Amino acid sequence: MAHSQSVILQTILAAIDRRHEIVDIVFDAASEDDALAKIAELLNVDQVMAGAVLDQQFRCLLPERRTRMTDQQNALTT
Repeated sequence: MAHSQSVILQTILAAIDRRHEIVDIVFDAASEDDALAKIAELLNVDQVMAGAVLDQQFRCLLPERRTRMTDQQNALTT
């Protein structure tokens, strides 16, 4: 299933909002598949979107990166 850039950004921004839970999932996961399943459940997304979250670098947590992603997401939905 192909996801729009807006949906991807929305999911990543949701993951950033829940970053502490995401980090706990990653640290406690028995495997990558386990982490993907738990992230998908937490964010109510499919495994592809969970993979997009898992593929993010910590750099995306920087304030200027978050602002840029929020601006992009807003531009795509207005």
